[in-house]
Amino acid sequence: MMYGLARDGQAPASFARLSRQGVPWMTVLVMGVTLLGGVLLNYLIPKDVFLLIASLATFATVWVWLMILLTQVAMRRSMSREEVTQLKFAVPFWPYGPAAAIAFMLFIFGVLGYFPDNRAALIVGAIWIVLLLIAYGLWVKPKALNKTH
Repeated sequence: MMYGLARDGQAPASFARLSRQGVPWMTVLVMGVTLLGGVLLNYLIPKDVFLLIASLATFATVWVWLMILLTQVAMRRSMSREEVTQLKFAVPFWPYGPAAAIAFMLFIFGVLGYFPDNRAALIVGAIWIVLLLIAYGLWVKPKALNKTH
């Protein structure tokens, strides 16, 4: 994934470098360090590491689905009536189905924040999103603007 993003200019170019054997070595290195971080967490907080990682995975999954739902709603609102009638797949219960799904995803975030054991994942996830937005603003968006001009 990092290799593809780097190849498309949406991640640091170092992630697109290949070894002589065609392996994206920087991506492999970063993943190895990440896995070692997991081993370190398992050593430092063995009783809590599973819940922490499961909570982070829940945050990531809910965030991705929330973004998919919001993007789908925004796209649909930008379409003309004629374009909507030409859609090949009718969204079930539009617009109530997506609205209910969005509300449910927000409820899951609320649950993550409500339980103290899961709260760390919500905080770390929010910080991660902020860091990604900053990185996007600094590196990806300027390149996209330069391509359009």
